[in-house]
Amino acid sequence: MSESSESTKRVVIRTAKELLSGCGQIPSSVEQVEVAIHYRRALTDEEYATLPPSWCSIRAVHEAGNGIILERNT
Repeated sequence: MSESSESTKRVVIRTAKELLSGCGQIPSSVEQVEVAIHYRRALTDEEYATLPPSWCSIRAVHEAGNGIILERNT
């Protein structure tokens, strides 16, 4: 994504937000890395409650923060 035009980035971000519409809550972030745009939203308590215990027991691997933050809490 680092070599994509600004208009392409806007379309990708808008599409990601549409795909996650109705899911998660703030805090959120839009991050650009070399090959992708990441749109992250924190899960709500209700969303966490629907996850199976086996999924919740998977060790978390946090690899965020290596890109350029384009937006926060949107």
